[in-house]
Amino acid sequence: MAFLLLTTKYQIILDLEKRNYFEHLWILGFKRGEIINYDRIEKLVIGNRNKSKTYNSRGSTNTVRYTAYYLCLFIDGNRVELLESEKEEKVDTLKSKLGKVLEQLEVEDLRS
Repeated sequence: MAFLLLTTKYQIILDLEKRNYFEHLWILGFKRGEIINYDRIEKLVIGNRNKSKTYNSRGSTNTVRYTAYYLCLFIDGNRVELLESEKEEKVDTLKSKLGKVLEQLEVEDLRS
């Protein structure tokens, strides 16, 4: 008997010195994506959205509702989502790290 386990991960690498970001899908160690150059980072947006997951098993269905927090950058008019998490602390930690590097960046907080 053999098993094949595939793992994938969506990643964004932001290079502030070269003024580009690498948006890619990581599959078994291989990166598939593209490098995108930019002129300016316009603003950082933090928000939340309601989400739900539905689990099905043997005739019964269970739906779990939760709040997901996100952090995204607007780069040359394009929205680039950096993080989505159920834990608000993760979003705040990334925001503070980006705030130290991008000091004059406009921050818009849409959390309700």
